[in-house]
Amino acid sequence: MKKILFFLALVVSVSFLTACDDDNEYLLGDPESITPKIEVPAGSMLIQTEQGAEIEIKADLANPSGLESVHIACTALGMDDLIVIDGKTYALAKKYTVPANVQKGMYFVTVTLNSANKLTVSSDIKVMVGMKDTEKPALLLHTDLTATYPAEFDFEATLSDNIGLAKVELICEAETSVNYTEELSGVSRFDFVRKIQLPYSFPSKQVVLQLRLTDLAGLVTEENFTVKVNVYPNTLYIVGDASDAGWTTKDGIALTKVSDGVFAGIVKLKATGGWKFIANNGVDTWNPAWGIGDASDATGGQLNGDGGAGNIPAPAEEGFYTVTADFTTMTYKVEKLEALEKIGNLYLVGNMNGWDNTDKGFMAYRDDNELTNGVYTYTGFFKKQDGGEGCYFKFCPEEYLGSWDHMYYAGADGELKNGNGDPAFFVPVEGYYTVTIDLLNMTWTLEALTETPTEYTKIGLMGAYNNWDVAREAFMTQSAYDKHMWTTELELPAGEIKFRADSNWDIAWGNGPVPYGKGDMTPATPNINIPEAGTYQIRFNDITGHYVFLKK
Repeated sequence: MKKILFFLALVVSVSFLTACDDDNEYLLGDPESITPKIEVPAGSMLIQTEQGAEIEIKADLANPSGLESVHIACTALGMDDLIVIDGKTYALAKKYTVPANVQKGMYFVTVTLNSANKLTVSSDIKVMVGMKDTEKPALLLHTDLTATYPAEFDFEATLSDNIGLAKVELICEAETSVNYTEELSGVSRFDFVRKIQLPYSFPSKQVVLQLRLTDLAGLVTEENFTVKVNVYPNTLYIVGDASDAGWTTKDGIALTKVSDGVFAGIVKLKATGGWKFIANNGVDTWNPAWGIGDASDATGGQLNGDGGAGNIPAPAEEGFYTVTADFTTMTYKVEKLEALEKIGNLYLVGNMNGWDNTDKGFMAYRDDNELTNGVYTYTGFFKKQDGGEGCYFKFCPEEYLGSWDHMYYAGADGELKNGNGDPAFFVPVEGYYTVTIDLLNMTWTLEALTETPTEYTKIGLMGAYNNWDVAREAFMTQSAYDKHMWTTELELPAGEIKFRADSNWDIAWGNGPVPYGKGDMTPATPNINIPEAGTYQIRFNDITGHYVFLKK
């Protein structure tokens, strides 16, 4: 029984809609396609005339559902006409004579269109009698010209006119892709908001934008605005099958921002495939992205920010490369990592110093000072942090102390990473460990010591500075955190020096280079040679014999 009632209700509903279709077509159709429209030509929105003169009211009328009539009305000007229309479009062109005795002033002629689907729309045409408009359009800028904007920003202003605005134009001679025109159909006020998108190759730190307003009387206001911009991306990543990121915009390899518009980083690249730069990581967008430009190859060249730019090809051989992108010149460079630019100082930052990224208390050591050797090492005691967990830490180059953006941290499977990322190196159990990082091969290892290190009560320095006089031996300061780390500062002449423990020549370290070196404990081994006089900050590790002489 319920099924029969449902069927009858459905039939009645369909019958009702069918029976009402002729009178209610606008209820069932697309409102945009059947709403009646009045389009007044730009030159007819405002009529400036005199008493007794002839004027013409013009408009294009349309409705796909059909038109019934148009009513033209202005009591002061003696207009009250109803024109019956049979059709879907109509070109209204009705002439009138302005009464000779009408007062000077502004009058509104209302054109009302009635359509076959019972919808009505009206539009006003302005008539100025015995007077001319002399007041130009006005604008009030809302964009802050004291601020600096990125490549994409909103340009905002309020536009107004006493008789009505005809159009607004945005003009940029330096970047024509920004140019824009909008018809305003006689509105007296308009809130203008336009999104400006400058290309990332835009060469200037400022852009001049002109707003040109035209009112219904043809009066024009032009005003130029100088906007400060910095179009360079704030972040940059590498993606592509020549890298470990693959072709996804969500797993890009981050480069470090070196300066405004310049990015660099150490990246592992394969010998096959290609890659690109992207500005946004972790989102599903390729805009913006940069590929290979003209006269460019796997080693460097011009950046191309066009959407269809080709991929930068993989290098000839797999390895670690220093990749640099410079948006100030729109160039990129890819260099095989075969030698360090300089022997820099590295420091541990982590639980041992409360994650103070300005602290120099825990320094990494080297065996030598060769640029082709990228190995730094640290052997020492790692305490567990409060709460019982082990010790976390990273390495920071001295020139980047105070920042997290250039840290070396622990990648998977022994791959060393650089940047502001995770995870940190982690020592799970309190004890003595050796952590080694290689800045050329971008690898790392962490190993626990198998033997307990020998403890000394004091470490002293003997040499030319005290004429090898044991009575004037300078003793180093022992670290409160790790009893095997020692520091001091001495005024040294050019000449030889040696470390010894507990004032005992049988426990001495020598025969190494400076500033970095590893002392040899072989009996009668040669001394360490200090090449020039000066004040030196000296560090020593009595477990490995590593030392550093840093001239101040």
